[in-house]
Amino acid sequence: MEEYPGLFFGTNPVEVEAPFKMFVHRWGEFSSSCDENDGDEEEGKSLRLLRSILEPELKEVFVTLEDFRAAGMITFEHLWAIFVPGMFVFSRTDGADCLYRLGRTEVAFSDGREYLILHCGYVDYNGARFGTAAHVVALPQSQDAVHFARLDAYPLDLHRIRRDLCEG
Repeated sequence: MEEYPGLFFGTNPVEVEAPFKMFVHRWGEFSSSCDENDGDEEEGKSLRLLRSILEPELKEVFVTLEDFRAAGMITFEHLWAIFVPGMFVFSRTDGADCLYRLGRTEVAFSDGREYLILHCGYVDYNGARFGTAAHVVALPQSQDAVHFARLDAYPLDLHRIRRDLCEG
């Protein structure tokens, strides 16, 4: 979990709650460290125990992500799983293609509707200086699974796939 945005391992214990986003986003690295732990044997046992508890809890999300990779479709319930803090996000803002770095996500309610809020940052220029600025994208809840290309924002690594779909 090293360098996972928003996570700080200070002197206080870290509390992790469902849906265990950091573990979903870093499952490969976490699982490998469970198997490859060449340090303290007790630490290795603890990590493997944690993995054995989390894996059944996260199975539905992992199946959804596999389906997403195959078909590009995602439900609102699991939309957060494709947005990893620190990744680049593609969006069209005021008719222009824009690229943002994702800081964090949250779910919010407004006008009787649920939204996944993407808190992003970008480099801005005011004609004299460059600086960082904040940008928020609100993805509204959909009752059905939606293709990522229909979202107002999606992970940058999917942009080539969307372009190929539109041109092909």
